[in-house]
Amino acid sequence: MLERGDIIITISEAEHDIISTIWAEGRPLTTSEIVAFIPNKTWKDSAIHAHINDLIEKGIVGVVGMKRIGRTYARQFGTLISSEDFLAVQLKRNPIYKNNKNGNLRGVFASLVEDEDISISTLIELENLIADRIKEIERE
Repeated sequence: MLERGDIIITISEAEHDIISTIWAEGRPLTTSEIVAFIPNKTWKDSAIHAHINDLIEKGIVGVVGMKRIGRTYARQFGTLISSEDFLAVQLKRNPIYKNNKNGNLRGVFASLVEDEDISISTLIELENLIADRIKEIERE
């Protein structure tokens, strides 16, 4: 699962649609379910399988089960990393962030919390996470 050291794993728009769909549904999906949940795409079977195989190769998606459909069985695909962890890994591997972690972290964090759509409850959760981390560091 995302064991590529310093390489930022890039994903195509189609791959993003697939993993976003699995994350949104919160359960493993078959290829036909994935296609059904993305109505604006008209993928051929070979295309969806190619995208899923790319995601498997990147360690983002895996075969996590089988589902009986009529007389046959279909593989079910699930994500191997949460959307939050995926974004965090992408940020941590970015050379701009890595070269000035503390300076860039403050700026990134400030930019995110200044978003107009962020709720007070989310800000309180972030405040609690930071307070808990400070306590951990102080105990070390």
